[in-house]
Amino acid sequence: MSSLHPVDELAEVRAQLLRLQAREHELITGFLRGDHGLAGLFHQAEVRTTRRRVFAQDQLPPGILNDPRMWSEVPTRLVTVRALAGADLAHQGRQVASQAGSLTDEAAP
Repeated sequence: MSSLHPVDELAEVRAQLLRLQAREHELITGFLRGDHGLAGLFHQAEVRTTRRRVFAQDQLPPGILNDPRMWSEVPTRLVTVRALAGADLAHQGRQVASQAGSLTDEAAP
């Protein structure tokens, strides 16, 4: 269990996720460029091309696109985290950025 306050821990988790996502992006880019072999000691990567259908919303006539009956709103709850003024995160070796996370109300407990 962490000794951090839950809001501080959330900020740290989000910062770690950003670092991991950046590293994931670097690795995937390397695989797509052919810079890396696909077989490791414990895992095998596969690069393949797939196709999916995408709805071309920009091709709809303005009369349909601007019709309010064609749109609905979904409530979203946000939890934002920001460093407190004067908070000294540097002495802890932490680089925490302001970030937001969200859940739609349907997925929230």
